[in-house]
Amino acid sequence: MTAPFIDPADLTPLLTTGDGKAYPYRPALSGRLTAWNAGTRANTVKIGGTTYTNLPVLSPAEATLAVDVTVLCIPFQDIYAVVGRLRIP
Repeated sequence: MTAPFIDPADLTPLLTTGDGKAYPYRPALSGRLTAWNAGTRANTVKIGGTTYTNLPVLSPAEATLAVDVTVLCIPFQDIYAVVGRLRIP
């Protein structure tokens, strides 16, 4: 059995739970990258007082990531995703 076709333009699966309800609103937050493996993309990010392991990472962001940098994290389903490094002047 093959998986049903999902239109790539349809963002509904990214923004809703399995039963079709929207995920609760959460703001984008900054976090601190405390571990990073560029080869495997394994990571640990501290956001507020919580440490997250192996968050999804936006592909173009990979080149700018290193341990102990500040990163922008956006809500993604029921976790966060790393969008990229924040460089504060």
